[in-house]
Amino acid sequence: MMVAVLQLAAAVSALCWGWSRGSDDIVVGCGGFVKSEVDINYSLIEIKLYTKQGTLKYQTDCAPNNGYFMIPLYDKGDFVLKIEPPLGWSFEPTSVPLHVDGVNDICTKGGDVNFVFTGFMVNGKVLSRNQNLGPGGVQVALRRTGSGVNFQTTVTQTGGKFAFYKVLPGDYEIIASHQNWVLKEVFL
Repeated sequence: MMVAVLQLAAAVSALCWGWSRGSDDIVVGCGGFVKSEVDINYSLIEIKLYTKQGTLKYQTDCAPNNGYFMIPLYDKGDFVLKIEPPLGWSFEPTSVPLHVDGVNDICTKGGDVNFVFTGFMVNGKVLSRNQNLGPGGVQVALRRTGSGVNFQTTVTQTGGKFAFYKVLPGDYEIIASHQNWVLKEVFL
């Protein structure tokens, strides 16, 4: 009689455990690389997994020597994998939507999700003489040193601030100009 009760208890326990686990449970590693053609400090970069609703599920750092990362997935569903670098660093893509079905998705198939470094932000300010702020509307160009060809151009905002994005390391010069004003030190 005692053996029958124990067997029944074990069967009920196994049945309940199976229902609580559900059919959507998996264990898959979703990994890839942060890639760069120039030397960057990979250890400053985080990769984060969010639910479709925006809740953080998991985060990890990149391997400092090669940018590798791995995030475990325990459930099927829709997620977003995002790269979170230091302020001013640019990557493509910045996020990757994941539909994890346990069969045909990139993670289950063992594929890599890669993020590619596209450059740094370069910012500055055009100042008015003897002031801490500067004018808006000043044309500012970024050129490779000695090329004479604009790599990027922008216009200063109110206060004189400007920024260039996705700039890879190299030798550059910044040139400011305005159609009505005379600027001192137009080359930097």
